[in-house]
Amino acid sequence: MKLDYIIHELNLNKYLNPVMEIETRNFPDPWPVSAFIEVWMWGYLLWGVFQSDNLIGYLIAAKRNNRYHIANVVIDIPFRRLGAGRGILRKLIQHAKEEKVKRIFLEVRKSNHAAIMLYKSEGFVQSGEKSDYYEDSESALIFSCDLG
Repeated sequence: MKLDYIIHELNLNKYLNPVMEIETRNFPDPWPVSAFIEVWMWGYLLWGVFQSDNLIGYLIAAKRNNRYHIANVVIDIPFRRLGAGRGILRKLIQHAKEEKVKRIFLEVRKSNHAAIMLYKSEGFVQSGEKSDYYEDSESALIFSCDLG
């Protein structure tokens, strides 16, 4: 089954509460509200994944030194494995190529096998590891995708 969705800029004035609901449902160590406000004020790329007018996921990325760092990406639990995660990742890759960005990178929980498989299938390779990266001391794997 495929999901009908659209991806566009995420307005936190309108969607902060749904973002926080998704964040707390999907992460053992969710970002606080202040982190979302800061990345919005700092001009990070914020995209939402919408089914009708309902937010079902989002991606937050920072562009620095000709690279994008994916700081946060999530598709809410009921909508996983229906193509939206791959869709938002591909949209960022295309956007980065249009901007002549050379690399995209991210950190992912070592135990998040579904996300790791998605990143690998979209051309990301493991380029490192950060021990005790998360609040619960789980390590993060660093994945990157070279765009040219």
